[in-house]
Amino acid sequence: MWLFADDHAGVVVPRWVDTTKPGLFLRRAEAEGAHTAMLADPDSRLLFVVPGPAAVPAAEFIRPSFATVVDRSRALPDRVGDPAAALRAVEQLYRDFFGVPPRPGQVTADLATVNLPAAMGGLLGGQFTALVSAADVTRGLTATPGALTIAHLPSPSGSGLLVGVSRFDPVTNATTVEWIGAGVPLSESEAWHRLSGHGVTALTLDPAGAPVPVSGRIAAAVAALPPWTQKTDGVTRVAAVLRRVDLTVKSDDTSAPPIDDVARRLDGSFASAHIQVLLSMKAGSLTAVRVNHPDAPPHLLLVERQQDGGFTLIDPGVTRPRDAGFLPGTFTRFDPNDPGTLPQQLRAPVELPLRHDGTLGQADPIETPRTDTARPLAADHETLPVPSPTAGHGDALTEDVVLPPDSSTDEEHPGRLYWVGLAPAAPVGRSVRAAAAGPGSPIIFLGAERGQIASVEATRALRRLVQQFALKKTQPVVVTEAKLDAALTKMSTTYGFNIVHFVLKSLFNGLDSAWLMRHSEGNIKNLGSSLTGASLNVAAASAKSVNDSTGRAISKLILARNRAAKRNVLNTFRQELSSQPALEQLTKIVEQTEGDPWFNKNTPLLETLNTPHATDFVLDFHDHDNDPGARNRLLFSELARDLARDPLLSGSGGDLRLKLLEASGHATADARTALTAVDLLHSRGIDEALRYVKQHSASLRTNQKQEMVDEIRYLAKQAALRARERLLGTSGETENPTVRRPRPNDFERLAAEILQC
Repeated sequence: MWLFADDHAGVVVPRWVDTTKPGLFLRRAEAEGAHTAMLADPDSRLLFVVPGPAAVPAAEFIRPSFATVVDRSRALPDRVGDPAAALRAVEQLYRDFFGVPPRPGQVTADLATVNLPAAMGGLLGGQFTALVSAADVTRGLTATPGALTIAHLPSPSGSGLLVGVSRFDPVTNATTVEWIGAGVPLSESEAWHRLSGHGVTALTLDPAGAPVPVSGRIAAAVAALPPWTQKTDGVTRVAAVLRRVDLTVKSDDTSAPPIDDVARRLDGSFASAHIQVLLSMKAGSLTAVRVNHPDAPPHLLLVERQQDGGFTLIDPGVTRPRDAGFLPGTFTRFDPNDPGTLPQQLRAPVELPLRHDGTLGQADPIETPRTDTARPLAADHETLPVPSPTAGHGDALTEDVVLPPDSSTDEEHPGRLYWVGLAPAAPVGRSVRAAAAGPGSPIIFLGAERGQIASVEATRALRRLVQQFALKKTQPVVVTEAKLDAALTKMSTTYGFNIVHFVLKSLFNGLDSAWLMRHSEGNIKNLGSSLTGASLNVAAASAKSVNDSTGRAISKLILARNRAAKRNVLNTFRQELSSQPALEQLTKIVEQTEGDPWFNKNTPLLETLNTPHATDFVLDFHDHDNDPGARNRLLFSELARDLARDPLLSGSGGDLRLKLLEASGHATADARTALTAVDLLHSRGIDEALRYVKQHSASLRTNQKQEMVDEIRYLAKQAALRARERLLGTSGETENPTVRRPRPNDFERLAAEILQC
């Protein structure tokens, strides 16, 4: 007898074929218990045949059950202790799920130790990128049954991994998405909370195991397209994708010709443009590209800019059945700044939808507000949002505080109790939690070895939390077993909060130990031998009122959780943030926090507010600040050089590139020399650039020298590719003999000179 996968109705339905049982084929296989039971009989022998026909091994025919995926995911740790072991577990999960090994498979364990997401991306042939939202990645999984998503969740206590699987149920004719963490199935609300943390990146693989480098809404829109036929118009398919995705568009006129409808939806009209105009796209936005090949009809494509700043070309011209994955070439990542990464489709003159003012027409994503209200999980992410204890009181901001590294909020008392630094001993932890029961002021426990000074990292995290509460006009109580050093007492005096601290061998009332309250003005009060809610209320009630005059706009900018939130604040409060008082308020916060880059990095945003493309560059820099390679690529780019020469920006206090480095806490001496040398190479030639490097060689004797050399060699590669395209006449550039163009060898000579310093 046969167990047949019947798909004549467009949905796969398992049916039994048994010549001794007329009518059996008309019923679903699940309804025939007697026949199904034979599959488990040890004497049964099975032959697996795929369309062809051809016999295949059972291991390649049967995908693992969901239970098997859950079991395999147990090797994916909730907190990564051994990156190399985590990498092996990811590879095994891929093998089990897709039945084949990952395609590239050329990743070392050393890379996993340095950058686990980069190592996993290299192993799986893709790139881990920031999520649009938990809802978006779920949408993409739902649209492609059999797809798999692996998410990397950074945390102060060790990064973790999350797995999402989409499954099609032939009984209900529905697709469900299941999330698993360390072998434990998670509810949707738990998974979404974890996926919504700061710094979460993910990679989705389609049912064929190929990376899907677009947002979930784009993947869903392309997957929903009908099969391609010779009569299908590519423009119509692009217009269909635009109609399917949730984007704010300027036109929805379905009666217009498709090409006009596409242009109007993007608020522009197609005109010749350089491919680098795409660099003005916002993260998450979508635009169209019309490619005019000399020997072929015009071809219409789409481009989406990813949350990490990357670009993906989308060719919706051909599709597969949604359970077979996308055809190769449907999605292609590229860099408009790097001719070597341009897909073949873009190696021809292009037209882009340009608005009347010459800017690029693009469709902005609609930000869907979250509606789930499940309790946040404790210490999952660096920036886990917590409920504001002051929401609705006076003019206090309702924005959630952003948790810095080395901190978390308590699982039992989110928004009320925070942990900073070392975890307390169990008895102390229980006492603090018990004292935190019920409403009241925020409590911050500063962890350290009893009687020892708190670490620099923990003190910095405490200051970042306290400063944010000051912006919200809220005074926390700080509890600690650490020794009160000058940094803590100065912070208490500056912000006005009280410190409840544990001391041994106290002379107060003859006790061997006691909890004391140090008032912000220096007075000491004995709270007794045990920590209680009443004693913390005493500390809260006697705290000084918050005396923070920071304007609402600056406060909202600092409390903004991500790039999209910052952009929204910049647009909404542009006039207020452009004022001198706003800059003075931010400067005061920076001084109060001892120049903390966490706050100071917002200064360049205010200084570039009236130059939109410069503001976008600053936000790009913030997105890549923790990646030296990506950060340097931005700083050495042509756009960065243009911004450095912009008189509106340079007049506000110097080179924007150096200001970004300084505001973010990076050294600038070596970068100043390398960047200036590249500038001189473009403006005065290689001899002047080499002379400058020799004169300032001492500043280049740093650990970051190799990273800058790598970027200068990357510029050499770009120069070589552009020279070749100009020679072939495919660059689209007009030759101008008055423009100085450094040769590839000039960059190589400059890199070699810097390397010798």
